[in-house]
Amino acid sequence: RFSHDSFEEYFCSQRIITLIEETNEIPDLHVWYRKADDFVDIVRYFQESAPSEMTSKFFSQPGLPAVWTTLATLRK
Repeated sequence: RFSHDSFEEYFCSQRIITLIEETNEIPDLHVWYRKADDFVDIVRYFQESAPSEMTSKFFSQPGLPAVWTTLATLRK
């Protein structure tokens, strides 16, 4: 764990981007849904860093937590 949480969140979001680039699929993050608020900053970093096509694909997944989909609508 990094001493500053934003480092950990940034690297986690970058890992998600890398996985999508490598597999062309969105990783299964359903286990995060139970504590969606805890992962908002990761999703925010992902949204800021990923190409627009990737974020569109990510946020178009059915069943995403409302707190995450709100981020998508705020960005537009």
